[in-house]
Amino acid sequence: MVTLAVGGRGMVRKRHAAMKAIRANRSMGSSAMTLSYVACGRFDVYAQGAGLSAWDVAAAGLMAERAGARVTTLDGRPWFDLSYPAKKWSCLAASPRNHAAILAMLK
Repeated sequence: MVTLAVGGRGMVRKRHAAMKAIRANRSMGSSAMTLSYVACGRFDVYAQGAGLSAWDVAAAGLMAERAGARVTTLDGRPWFDLSYPAKKWSCLAASPRNHAAILAMLK
């Protein structure tokens, strides 16, 4: 189960290719809830492009990380950095087994 909310210049083709490889895509609308679902194992992957702020991902991202998920930005950098401007954050949370594959699809 994957939530893939990425867009922007150059991402349309990458998103389309990723969607072909994904069996079930769901959109929850709430990044905190979706990250919580990754933490408890309901979802395998959460990917959100720019548009997030610290308060969108701080608590649930930590929960996912502590539950064993690998959490980064969409370009593989550390996911929590308060120097990122509001609405410029991105997030990719997945099991270590799936993280590298999804990151490669979206780069």
